[in-house]
This record gives sequence, C-alpha cells and structure tokens, in this order.
Amino acid sequence: MPRASAPLVPAARHPLWSGFLIGLLVGAATAALMVALRLALDAPSLQEVLMERLVALTPGPVFGFLIDAFQKLGKPLLFFSLSLAVALAGGLAGSAYAWSLLRLAPPYPRPTYLYGLLLGLALWSLSALAVAPLAGIGPFGVGLPGSALAFSLSQALAWGFFGVAVAALVEEAVLAGPSVEPASRRRFLRQAALWGAVVGVAALGLRALVRVGEKMGANFIPTRQPGVLPPVVTPNPQFYIISKNAVDPVVEVEAWKLKIGGLVERPYTLTYPELRALPLVEEYVTLECISNLVGGDLISNALWKGVPLKHLLERAGLKPAAEMITFVSQDGYSESLPVDQALRDEVLVAYEMNGEPLPTAHGFPARIIVPGLYGMKHPKWLTHIDVVAYEFQGFWEQQGWSDEAEVKTTSQLLVPRHLGEVSRVLVQTAGIAFAGAKGITRVEVSFDNGETWRDAALQPALSPYTWVLWTADWQPAASGEHTLVVRATDGQGAVQTSEEAPTFPDGAAGLHRIKVTFRPTGAQGPSRP
Repeated sequence: MPRASAPLVPAARHPLWSGFLIGLLVGAATAALMVALRLALDAPSLQEVLMERLVALTPGPVFGFLIDAFQKLGKPLLFFSLSLAVALAGGLAGSAYAWSLLRLAPPYPRPTYLYGLLLGLALWSLSALAVAPLAGIGPFGVGLPGSALAFSLSQALAWGFFGVAVAALVEEAVLAGPSVEPASRRRFLRQAALWGAVVGVAALGLRALVRVGEKMGANFIPTRQPGVLPPVVTPNPQFYIISKNAVDPVVEVEAWKLKIGGLVERPYTLTYPELRALPLVEEYVTLECISNLVGGDLISNALWKGVPLKHLLERAGLKPAAEMITFVSQDGYSESLPVDQALRDEVLVAYEMNGEPLPTAHGFPARIIVPGLYGMKHPKWLTHIDVVAYEFQGFWEQQGWSDEAEVKTTSQLLVPRHLGEVSRVLVQTAGIAFAGAKGITRVEVSFDNGETWRDAALQPALSPYTWVLWTADWQPAASGEHTLVVRATDGQGAVQTSEEAPTFPDGAAGLHRIKVTFRPTGAQGPSRP
C-alpha cells in the first residue's frame, strides 16, 4: 500500500477550529478582493460603506476625540479594522460550515462546489439584506446613486468566491479526520490548487490595497519641512488633503454636469466647458481643516479660479422662500450656506488651483470656495446646487460639528523647529498667522513662555482671505531650553485666545508653543549618536 501524503493544511484537533482558521484566511483574501472589485467596478466596497456609516453614527465628541488622538491615521486604521472584521466574519462562517458537515453522517454529500455557492449566496444575502441597510445604503445598495448594481455585483462575486473556497477547504479538513481514508496524493494536489487560488486572489487584492493605501497616503504627504517657513503659496502637491472617503471619486469630465435647481425660477445644468466659459474670478484663499490641531499642518494657501456662486444663483433666479443653498458632491458629501452668505462676491465655484485644473484630490472638476470658513464648508467634486426653504445640516453638522464653521484666529511658530537647537546669538524666528476673512493686523512672539511679548514683522497678505507670514529676531539671554509662544490679533482688534479647546465642535484654540535649546557655539553638550 503506497504511503499516504499529509494534507497541505493539517486538520486541527477540533474541526470547528480548523474551519475558523480556514474561514479567517479566505475571509482576509475576500476583504482584499472587495477592494480590487471596488477599483475594477467603481463601486464602494463593503468596508467603505460601513466606514462612512460608523463615522456618521459616532457621537461628535467621541469622533472629535479620535481625530485629536489619531489625526491622519484615523481613516486608514478604521478602514483596515473593517477589513479585519470581514476576515473575522469569514472565520465564523468557516466554523459554521464545519459544524454543518459534522452534523451529517459520512459519506458527506456532494458536490462540494454546489454547497459552496449556497454558502456564498447566504452570505451575499446577509450582506445585501442586513448589512447594507444597516450601513445606510438600503437593500442591495439601492441608496448608492448610479452604483447599486455594481455594488451588488461586487458583493456577489466576493462572497461567491468565499463560499466555494471555504466549502472545499473546510471539507478537506473534515475529511482529514480518522474516520475516513488517509489523505492521498490527489487530495494533496487538490488542496494545493485550492490554496493557490486563494493566494492568487489575495495577491490581486493586495495590489488593490496598495493602490488604496497610496490614495490614503496622500493625506500623509508632508505639507511643510520642519524648521522651514512654508512658501506663501502652497504648491498643489503639498496642499493638505482631507476627505471622508477611503477612495475619492474620479469624475469623468465628459459626463460631468453641474445642476442648479430647487427654489429657483429657471433651473439649468452646466457642462464643464460651459462652466469655464462664464465670467471668471481669481482670488487667493487659505483653507484650514476644522480638525487642525494648534500648530497642525492641515492649513494651506492657493490661488483659486472660478465663477462667483452669486452669478450662478442670479442666473437661476431665487424664489422668495429661499433660505439655504445646499451642495451635493459626487461622493455623497453635502453642505450648505445661508442665502446671504452664498451671495457674497468672494464665494466661488472653483475649477482651477494655482493655475492648473483642480487635482482630483482637491475636487476636480469643481468645488466650492468660501473664504473665512473651515474646509468642511468647501465641498469638492460638486454635482448639485439646490435652493431650499429650510435649515439644512450637512455631513459633518449632523454629527454636531459647527454649522457656522468660522475660522478661529490662529498662529504658528515654525522656525526654529520644535525641540531643535540653535547656536547663534541672533536667531530669526518665523511662522504663519491666519484669521479667516478677518485678516491679521499684529503678531507677537514671547521668548520666555508668555512673560513678555515682542512684535513680529508681517509680510503683506496676498488677499484679505489668506494667512500672513511673520518673522521676529531673538537674542537668547542664556544657554539651555527656552519656551517660545506666538499670538495674533485679527483685523477687528481681537487678540487670539490663550484658552485651549479641542477641535470639536468648532475648531481648536490655544497658543502655539515650542521648546528650543540654545547652545552657543563652542559650548559643551551631550554627545549624539
């Protein structure tokens, strides 16, 4: 009798544990496959719709705390945590399938792949009829505009793969028990082929995960060099990026239209060439994220080109009952402005940034620019402008973030760098100050942790809506560690508050402090590795 070969994956002592391990591994490959199908079919993955729902359901104070704690890491951590949850769900499904086999007396029923398809159908039905509604997109994703069919198809393919792979592999693990004939070379090859298919799918999915990771990684592009004053105009690649999405939409400009409707006399639609043909305005505007910490880098400045929103609304003709102007984006993001604010001359529907068409990450083909308000009020990938007669709460306002979202006066000390060393007896300090649309009239620096203050020199602002760059000379009085502090005064004469506040609900507050060690040239200091 020929010697039996061992199975590729030995059965665990308990088949349920073996089923869990197999389901976990195949579930991880399935989670990666969902990302690959997301890129191929342009439909949100299950992780994305769950992520958006969790963000929407998280109480504002809790979400604000998480933002302060994790900042740019928060979104990738949540996305990959949900991918892990899919893998764990796969492990439970694998255990359940192993249990169902144990309930049947040998010989086990065939064909395996039919039962695998039934398992995949059951999981797809659970995803479509329970998980999708809980995620807020309705059964089979009917709440996803233009993506319901693709979402449902991607889920069917992913769970179908999972069901067939798990059914075959779990049955092999159960059949490896002592009550059946020893494993054969044929079984070994069959298992090798099955695991090879799983690894192949996982590799395909991992490539997609890398691409998604690169898109998320755009949030981590350094917007400034430590210890260096940023340029007054931020280059597009260094402009900060924040969105609610794991994967931002890519809009086909040929099919894009901007619809203006609601409580207007003459609703109409604009194509991209038609929007660009309208009278344009250029203005420098600094944007800051409402989740920017004191001294944080979620702030940048650019030259924007576009059409005044006022022009588009006047062309449509507002009805007397008009109260709010609402905005909807390609990714489902929503925002609003009161009518009087929307009709200000400086509010733009922008289509260029620093002389170039808007980069995809910054809202191509069009976005809103509202000087003086935090970035949440500047929706990207704009598709609809509607006029309504009621108070409208946008995506973040529904969590409790500020409706007004007016920028608080802020200032930052960027040169020298925090925890750095200086050796010259005359040190130039420098940084930025910003007060939204109120402007900056004064910046003061303290070199003794706020005991005394000295005026800084201000560079002229590029517009009433931008940051200013400032400089101040410092002559350290003694060697050792020094605490430097900066504060600004806005155009209305109000001094920046020293009272600290978290980002939630209306932006962080407090004075920016850095610690610098002065070690004169020739002074002995600790050796460095």
